Amino acid sequence: MKIENEEIKISSYGLHEMEESATQISIKGEEEMSSELIGEGLEFIGINEWSNLLTNGINMNDIALKYVQLLAADHVSELMINQLRLDGIYTIHNSPVICVNIVLVSTETGVGNVLKVVQEHQSDRRNVVIKITSEISIPDEPHIDAILEFQQGSKPYPELKRFLRLYKENVEKRSLLCYDFRDFFMLIRGRNVISIVSYEYRENITEALDQLKSVKTHEGVRYLLYFSVDKCDNDEIGNRQASIRDFMDAFPCENITYWNIGESSSQIVALFASIPIE
Repeated sequence: MKIENEEIKISSYGLHEMEESATQISIKGEEEMSSELIGEGLEFIGINEWSNLLTNGINMNDIALKYVQLLAADHVSELMINQLRLDGIYTIHNSPVICVNIVLVSTETGVGNVLKVVQEHQSDRRNVVIKITSEISIPDEPHIDAILEFQQGSKPYPELKRFLRLYKENVEKRSLLCYDFRDFFMLIRGRNVISIVSYEYRENITEALDQLKSVKTHEGVRYLLYFSVDKCDNDEIGNRQASIRDFMDAFPCENITYWNIGESSSQIVALFASIPIE
């Protein structure tokens, strides 16, 4: 095993062209699709309702992304980005340090818009495409660095939120280890199916590791093992490194595996897996 160590800017391109496209699904169909993708029990909002929310103000004290710009390739994905903002996940407006575009794609219409979206938002950045529906096919393009999708049967909206939260905790927040975007990109580059298994724990890292023992690991998969602790105590973490190393030694030798520790009021352990698609 190799161990390594305030606003959403929504793309509004081509809505007229999308309306004229013979392949465009109806607005009603898009709303039904968005409701299904975002999940039951969450408030679904349309464009008019979203305008009202912008006017009245939104509480944004959750995940402010300063290095990532969230972009939509179609109407369904745009509604999903709106919902993310309602849930406190958004791109900082006019951030001078954006280095990656994350483009969400939900429909065949969106597939045809991906390259245009990338080109309109500085194609020299890292460009990551996330498939919200697994049935669509994204062709390889020189400007696309990673194409990600979620595991079959998973709910895409909760998975997307967990992915963005994991990215924020490991890349944009200070952590005990020197883990940065280059390390994170090593995990997601190319075509991959991604998944996150996470548990809360109460006492110490050993308890957290016990939670993960039931998770099967596989050859050829790239992993990130992440712990959050209520207080970063160097002595305590130093004492636990042997347990962490022993746990990670059980991973297949060919795997690239990172680990990281961050500080948070809620203590969790998470195992992020990036499974290459041949």
